[in-house]
Amino acid sequence: MARSVFSDCWTIGAIDGDMQIAARAAHYFLGGDIVKAEPLNAGTANHHYWVEDLAGNDYVLRRRSLRYADKAFAAYEAEYLACLAASGLPVPQLMAAPDGSLFCQLDGTLWQMSRRMSGSVYAGSVAHIQEAGNFLARIHNAAASFMPVHERMIMRFEAPDMLKNQFEQFRLSLSPASCHEKCFAWAECLIERLRETLSDTVCSKLPQLHIHGDYHSANLLFVHDTVSGLFDFDRSSLQARLRDVVDGVIFFGSKRKSPIDDRDIMSLTQGFRPDPASLHVFLQSYQDEVLIPLTSDEIKLLPDFIAARFLGMRLDGMAKLPEQMRHTMLDQDIEEPLGWLNANGLAINI
Repeated sequence: MARSVFSDCWTIGAIDGDMQIAARAAHYFLGGDIVKAEPLNAGTANHHYWVEDLAGNDYVLRRRSLRYADKAFAAYEAEYLACLAASGLPVPQLMAAPDGSLFCQLDGTLWQMSRRMSGSVYAGSVAHIQEAGNFLARIHNAAASFMPVHERMIMRFEAPDMLKNQFEQFRLSLSPASCHEKCFAWAECLIERLRETLSDTVCSKLPQLHIHGDYHSANLLFVHDTVSGLFDFDRSSLQARLRDVVDGVIFFGSKRKSPIDDRDIMSLTQGFRPDPASLHVFLQSYQDEVLIPLTSDEIKLLPDFIAARFLGMRLDGMAKLPEQMRHTMLDQDIEEPLGWLNANGLAINI
C-alpha cells in the first residue's frame, strides 16, 4: 500500500499565536530547527510564511484556507503540481516531511511547504505579455495527458445558475440604494443571456482540461522575460480550457487604472478594458505554442466568458468583504468592461 501523503498522527498541546503554530509546522516538515518563520503578504485566501532553515535555505509554508483544506482537493493538487513539474514547468514542488507526508493537519486545517522560488513581479511589458501567453499554452500542453488518481469535484466555474444564486444572495444582503440599480439591471440581463449562451450543453462541447483556474499576473514571477514561478493552484480542476485563456485576456491583455495588488481584493477585481495590442500579443503567443489551437466556437464565446468571469470575480470578492463594504465593490468602475463587452458582441444595454 502506498504511503499516505497526510500526517494524522502528529499532535501538539495548546499553542497561542499564529506564528508559534507556523513555527511548529515548519519544524515538522524540516525535521529540525529553523532560523525564522515570518508572514508573507501574498494572496487573499491562504496564509503564507517565509521559513529559513539552519543551512540558509528558504521555503514557503502555506496554511490552506478552510475553503481549500479538503484532503481530496489537496491530494489532487499535489498530483497536478507533480505533472506540471515533470514537464519542466516552474511550479511549487511540495516537500515531504521526514515521515513522507506532504501535508500535516494542525490548528484545524492543512499545512504544506515548498522551496521558495525567486523572481520579479509582472512588469506589463510586451515581452512579459508574450511569455504569459506562451507559458499558459505550456501548462495546457502538459495537462493534456493528466489523469489524476484523486478527483477534484468542482462545479463549472461561473455557471449561470450558480451566478444567479450568488447574485440573489448578495442582493438581499445589501440595503436598497439608487446607485445599485444599474449594476442590478446589468447583472440580471447578463445572467439571463449566459443561461442561453453558456449553458451546460454548450460548454460541455468545448475542449476540457485540468486548468490552473486563477491565471493572473500576481500569481507569476519572472526572471528577465521568462516565467520563473507560478503559484496558487487552489482552483485547479477539470474545466473548459477557455476559462484560463479568459483570465489571460483580463489580466495580461487588458489595461486598468492601477497595478494589481494581490493582497487587496478590491485591486484584484478592479475594472479593466481589453487593449487590442496586448490582447493580440497574448492570444497569438498562446495559439503559436498550444498543441490544439483555440477553436472557432471558443473564440466566438470569448466575450460571454469574459463577462461571466468579471461578474464571478465581483461576487466572489464581495464574499470576502464586510457587509458595509460590499456596495463599494458592486459599483466599482464597471463602465469600461461593460462598454467593451457591449462593443464586442455582448449587447447588454442598460
